[in-house]
Amino acid sequence: MRDDVAAGIRELCRLYDRKKALLHRLLLGESDKIHYLKSENLERVSSILIEDDAIINEIDCIDFDIAQNEESLSGIIGVPRRDLARLLDENEPPARELAMRRDEIRALLERLLLERNRLREAMQSASGEIRRHIEGIARIRGLKLPGEE
Repeated sequence: MRDDVAAGIRELCRLYDRKKALLHRLLLGESDKIHYLKSENLERVSSILIEDDAIINEIDCIDFDIAQNEESLSGIIGVPRRDLARLLDENEPPARELAMRRDEIRALLERLLLERNRLREAMQSASGEIRRHIEGIARIRGLKLPGEE
């Protein structure tokens, strides 16, 4: 494998490692949000969601860098970017490492999607509880004090 191709693959691996670390942070946040939701600490859930936005923005920047590096690498190899992964020889250590990282990212994204769905369901349930509390408060406000009419 040419040195410039190997260097490009190593850079992609570095970017995927950074993305993987950020995805792990998002996953940890999912379990924290569910915990705080169960303990009815909605302010903490909200603050973690705000933190998630910053992490997602950072992942978006990394994805942009990955796309640029893949475009550069595909130019060096002389193939369209969509064919790059298929054409890299996975018997070469740098390409094998890249394939492994992509698989790890895919698995993390699948886990994150499952956790997000779980959180969404828990939040919908919590919003139903809040709605019932609001209705209860509204009924209490409708009560009259003794002697009022």
